[in-house]
Amino acid sequence: MDKNNNPFSIFDWKKFEDSFGGLPQPSKEKNDGSTWVEQYVHDILKQSIPPLSQSAGTVQYNTEITETEHALLMKINIPSLTDARNIKTYVAVNQVKLEANAHDKLQLIRLPHPVIPASCKAIYKDGTLQLHIRKQSKDEQFYEVDVKYS
Repeated sequence: MDKNNNPFSIFDWKKFEDSFGGLPQPSKEKNDGSTWVEQYVHDILKQSIPPLSQSAGTVQYNTEITETEHALLMKINIPSLTDARNIKTYVAVNQVKLEANAHDKLQLIRLPHPVIPASCKAIYKDGTLQLHIRKQSKDEQFYEVDVKYS
């Protein structure tokens, strides 16, 4: 192929490769169980995602979410009153976090609709933690800010 017709012939590939810290080379082993691309992606993900601390764990309580026109009703099955009293419950716009044992165990529950966290009302009754959270309406996403002028 003529160098004049190939726009990549003048491209500095070595400089390109060096800017990425080198590019992975294909594995010579054929029975390593994964391709060199899979291993490369796996290594990049391991570097970019911070590991959970060794003491952190997850706990999974059965949950049920019911949507009404204006609210989300969440039921979380926690049979033991003692366990329920030791759980801290946090609500964000898109999720609920249950935290137990001084930050050692947690569960994140993604909500199907944005909510108003400050509107949450909770009650523990008959082995179930019940949360009632008002949904955000489309009109509530922006609030006018009262500016003070001096």
